[in-house]
Amino acid sequence: MANRLRTFFSELKRRKVYHVAVVYVVVGWGVAQGAEYLFGDLLGLSPVIWKVVVGLVVLGFPIALVLAWAYEIRPEESAATESAAAPESPVPVPGVRGHPAGETAPAPDASRPASAAKPSSGLFPKDRIAVLP
Repeated sequence: MANRLRTFFSELKRRKVYHVAVVYVVVGWGVAQGAEYLFGDLLGLSPVIWKVVVGLVVLGFPIALVLAWAYEIRPEESAATESAAAPESPVPVPGVRGHPAGETAPAPDASRPASAAKPSSGLFPKDRIAVLP
């Protein structure tokens, strides 16, 4: 029995459930203090609202622990996620370097006529800028 408990607690530590519990308690305490100040002192509302907020924080604690257990994040998984290439978006993101549609198009060359502009290969022409209201 003691060996099974030791194994269970080591699995909790490996899955970083302890970390989630500590962070949840700290953030929950902050939310409860903020709710008490906001609803009680600042707005002068009934203390029942503060009790509801504290009750929601308490009810969310076991849910957070179960989710921390179920969705463990390993360092090798997060490194693979960061190194994965972002999917290309058909919507341009202005000013974002590295995004295919976000780089600023060069100014049109005055020496060649507008009809000689070569067609773009993407969804949006690279030499056009849309001005929205």
